[in-house]
Amino acid sequence: MEGVTPPAGDPGYKSLYTLCLEELKRTLATDDRWGLRFFAYDHLTLQNPQALEDIGGWDTLIPYYMTDCDTYPRMEMRKWSQNSARCGIITDTSSVLDDLIALYRDPKVIPKFTDPNPPPPAHEEPDKPEKRDVATRNKESSSPNMADPIEYWRALQRVADSMFHYKHGDRGRNTWQGGQHGGHDEPFYYDNAGFAEALDILTQAGKEVFRRKWGYPNCDLIAGAGLSFDDQWQVLES
Repeated sequence: MEGVTPPAGDPGYKSLYTLCLEELKRTLATDDRWGLRFFAYDHLTLQNPQALEDIGGWDTLIPYYMTDCDTYPRMEMRKWSQNSARCGIITDTSSVLDDLIALYRDPKVIPKFTDPNPPPPAHEEPDKPEKRDVATRNKESSSPNMADPIEYWRALQRVADSMFHYKHGDRGRNTWQGGQHGGHDEPFYYDNAGFAEALDILTQAGKEVFRRKWGYPNCDLIAGAGLSFDDQWQVLES
């Protein structure tokens, strides 16, 4: 990544792990009130245990969505810093590479992915051409020079980016969860549809706890609502 590290194998190359440690060392030396260092929002984050203890930790009564909207503003209210840093490419996906050997830059393997739980085909009118899913379009457009390490890396980057957008846009963010149908008769098996519904109920309940806790429904507790740390559970509902 330009400005972060040379390519792997070149002089000066640093791994993602090394860059994270360097950021931690730099942070400890320059910031006595550091709370969080985001590398890809909170897909990968350095967290200061002292900051978490100071704010009373994560609110476990606000599960899943909105829990970050509750925790990070509380850190800011207590003057703990939250900065972003770069260490590499962090990708949030719901699908998998067809062949993990692509991660080792094998020139015989073209990076591509498939949704293991594809959505049911949409109904198409007879006079309209059949649509292809994102994974198929991605495969057909991936034809870089696999012998060139840089081109291979760029191909991996493009595929990873397509996987991210496939989860968060084309397919729907959490629809992949409904595709997990295995495990019947195994210990601790839980009905898949029931599990998904229960998670949705918990998510909605967490949003309601957040709204009542702050008397405000959105994440911008400071800029939008002008709230402070001691306002928790003290504000009339809006």
